[in-house]
Amino acid sequence: KDKAVQIADSSLDDVALNRKADNLLVLAYSNYKYQHLIQWETSVPRDYFLVSLLDGSRTKIAENFTGSVYLSPEAKFAAIYNKNDSLWYLYDVRRAISYPVSDRLDVNFYNEKSDVPDIPSSYGFAGWLQNDRAFVIYDKFDLWLVNCAKEGEVINITNSFGRKNNIVLRYVKTDSKADYIDDN
Repeated sequence: KDKAVQIADSSLDDVALNRKADNLLVLAYSNYKYQHLIQWETSVPRDYFLVSLLDGSRTKIAENFTGSVYLSPEAKFAAIYNKNDSLWYLYDVRRAISYPVSDRLDVNFYNEKSDVPDIPSSYGFAGWLQNDRAFVIYDKFDLWLVNCAKEGEVINITNSFGRKNNIVLRYVKTDSKADYIDDN
């Protein structure tokens, strides 16, 4: 508690700190090894790390990765969208494993109307539920809950209402200070 710990240096592009959280890990990334690709690629890969606030040690969770990573507020899990295979993954920090969670679903989670010379991004990430027990992602129309406790069980929480009615449904965050989606 009484010592300063260096959690970043010039080898990292960014470290995402959550000032309200009591967890001992933060998410960091670097694209330095891949900067030469900027002249050819529109999406430059990154290496992602979990960095310990206790001693500054790093655990690489994704290498040469193009996509998005969202560390849960209590740092128990990470939600990962891989642009190269257009799948969502759940990374379990304690067990240091990741597994696909959207691979068996019959909808696309990538932007099907993307009209740029790049691999399409996801439709988005809504956020985490209390105690890091689940996160919510979007397809073109609906919201999907990924249950972290049940090996990534995925449930369409809007019951395909958006798709059936051609309406885009999204979560609207009304409390800018809230770390979690209120599921009451």
